[in-house]
Amino acid sequence: MIEQALLASVVGAILWLDRFQMLQIMVSRPVVAGPLVGLVLGNVTVGVATAILYELLWIRKPPLGGYIPPDATLASCATTAVAACVAADTGGSASAVVFLAFMILFPVCFLGAEADRIHRKVLGWLARTTEDSLRQTHDRSYVLGFVCALALGFAWAVSILFPVTLVGCVLVRGVWSMLPPSGGRVLECAFYVIPVLGVADLMAARNSKPDRLLFVLGFCIAIGAGLCLGLLFRKS
Repeated sequence: MIEQALLASVVGAILWLDRFQMLQIMVSRPVVAGPLVGLVLGNVTVGVATAILYELLWIRKPPLGGYIPPDATLASCATTAVAACVAADTGGSASAVVFLAFMILFPVCFLGAEADRIHRKVLGWLARTTEDSLRQTHDRSYVLGFVCALALGFAWAVSILFPVTLVGCVLVRGVWSMLPPSGGRVLECAFYVIPVLGVADLMAARNSKPDRLLFVLGFCIAIGAGLCLGLLFRKS
């Protein structure tokens, strides 16, 4: 469990840097981060299921400019790692374990947002220090500052993900062991509640005809993806 938690934390921290520190090519979105963490842990199905929950909830709140939305990247990485570990240990269905992990680890979204604010203040201090050094020496100290900022962001994300994943594994496994025989089936059905809420939110946001057409097209694609995901669930 410790090795898997550390591996997921390292991969998740690298993806987390994409939120605002490096590249920003959207690999930090849950729809990418979840499956990638699931892939390195050997359970892509869990990663895809986790991505569906977090992506649909926070799809209309990207981290643009100075706005800091709930941190779905850290939450999706931690949820995927926890669900993969618990599913492997208990043999529970992917959708049931993912939903249970999602309900327990959902506060990580807001914990990550607060940690993000603190981290940005530290980066601001580092940027000012680097600028002062550059004015005085006129050398390439900004390269060192850039590397330090990336290393700090990576360490910051790992320091959050690793303990959260370990604690999450203990909590989810403990709750799962206390569920009645029908509990797994209830969680499987409850898994689809969050996507429905996400779809309802998207429908409410569509105001123009082109938007509605694009939404219908995307919804059809999502239905097809859901059918494929259902086949994967039956095999897992």
